[in-house]
Amino acid sequence: MMKKSLGISTAVICLALIFAGCGGGGGGGTATPTGTTISGTVSAPSGVSLGRSAGRSAADSVHSDFVFRANVTIKAFLIDDNGDRSGDFLASGESNSSGIYSLVLPVGVSTASNLVVAAVDSSDNVQMRAIVTSTSVSINPITELVTSEIVASSQALSNFTVTEIISIQTQVENDAASVDLTGQTTVNGCVATLDNDSAISSNLDMYVSSYSSSGSSIDIADYETIAVGDIWSFDEGLPDTSRSEYPFVMGFIETKTINGTTTYGRYDGDSTDYFAFDSSGNLYLYGIFSNDTNDLQTYSPPLLFGKANMTSGESWNITATVSHSNGSQDTSLTATTTVTQEMKAVNAGTYNDCLKFVVSFTEGSDSATYTHWSCRGLGRVYFTDSSGSDIDNLNAAVLGGTLIPSGATSNIAGSYSSTTGAYVAYSSCNDSISAQDTHDISVTLAKSGNSGTLTGTLNGASLPTITGTIAGNAFVGQGTTQTTIGSCQVDEKTTVRGYILNSSAPSVSTDSLAGNISRVYTPQSGQSCDFTTCVTQYWYAAATQ
Repeated sequence: MMKKSLGISTAVICLALIFAGCGGGGGGGTATPTGTTISGTVSAPSGVSLGRSAGRSAADSVHSDFVFRANVTIKAFLIDDNGDRSGDFLASGESNSSGIYSLVLPVGVSTASNLVVAAVDSSDNVQMRAIVTSTSVSINPITELVTSEIVASSQALSNFTVTEIISIQTQVENDAASVDLTGQTTVNGCVATLDNDSAISSNLDMYVSSYSSSGSSIDIADYETIAVGDIWSFDEGLPDTSRSEYPFVMGFIETKTINGTTTYGRYDGDSTDYFAFDSSGNLYLYGIFSNDTNDLQTYSPPLLFGKANMTSGESWNITATVSHSNGSQDTSLTATTTVTQEMKAVNAGTYNDCLKFVVSFTEGSDSATYTHWSCRGLGRVYFTDSSGSDIDNLNAAVLGGTLIPSGATSNIAGSYSSTTGAYVAYSSCNDSISAQDTHDISVTLAKSGNSGTLTGTLNGASLPTITGTIAGNAFVGQGTTQTTIGSCQVDEKTTVRGYILNSSAPSVSTDSLAGNISRVYTPQSGQSCDFTTCVTQYWYAAATQ
């Protein structure tokens, strides 16, 4: 089964995912990726201690008092909204005898408002910065002034697009042409002199204030849900249509504490991806459990998936350390995400308010790019990798107990000849992972006030009687029985989380229910088994209303 998650895979990053195929897919080698080259000039007044003057014709046309500087160490890194460095240096270089530097960014890192190149001293203390708005970036006191003012605006760096930063830079360069900097001996002195000029100060404040609040704010919480019980059904566009790997189901099935944070696990048949919103409403990916390797990969810091306050066209960069519960060596990950707002047509319908995420990332020598769309109030509706060989197209979803689109046929659990069916999403018994499969299911939920009793069969075998509570149209219940796995006698605890799609009748059957069945098997006392516990997850169908 192809990877559907926003995650990172085992050997390669399956943020194709989010953020391409972990469980299957074609072979073939991957060429060593090449990152983006950033180059430009370094200049400052001749009295400023910074490398040495470069060349015979050393004047920089950006300002008559600037001269190009040779032998200056240049480093690239990400900054947070306070202007502080976030993570390690990403790349380094040195200006040549003409004052020109060049460095290669890691694959997956590109132009963005939180990426800077800076002149640093022998102790890596930053002397001058410039925000990376293109592949050609000059570094001088003017770029340091612009960077400082944008950071000092107390606005999120993501509020500024690279186009807006270029406009600010151009305006300051024009206003600074007549400012005398010949006597300056420090970068800070140059910046203060420039900032004290009335034209520069006035226009800079106006531009920064205008751009920092421009654009329509987008909140990721309007486009993504992480509620346990929500499920989605997709058709897979696979090159080999003889494979029975589609449609597939994705859904939130559990919570897990990762590094002190309660996260919500979204299972897709290959892995479980763990998400959480922070106190500011930003959505992060904290970790991924891979079935193939029995490995929980966690990210430090967590990977930013979407923001509470972002604008169409915005980009951001990510760097993180990937740790593995199976003892594999830690690795480094870098990625760039760009989000745009647009309409998207899928099997379930056409939606006019969707976010398109393009994510390029690298881990070690492996890299990939994928694109996915999430629509307002619906979550993910479409996914494709860069080759177009893996396509997921939404058929239907059950979100908060509502079937979308209304009247959808029985495709939550798969394409069946009858109105019932179940999908085996996951089985951890005997340290093995079961392939996805389908099973017949027939259940009836009898309602009595806020209580409910569910009975029926799964794959021809009777379910234990499941008793539980009803809140609104949501049912949660449990039942226990005894069974055997191999020669091992076990207690079988079955938990049902379901949504009643038609709540008017005193009892409802499978064709008006959708949800998840979780079975936990625990060896009985005195039994010698080759496992301590094992879990099987099923999705059951939402049929035609």
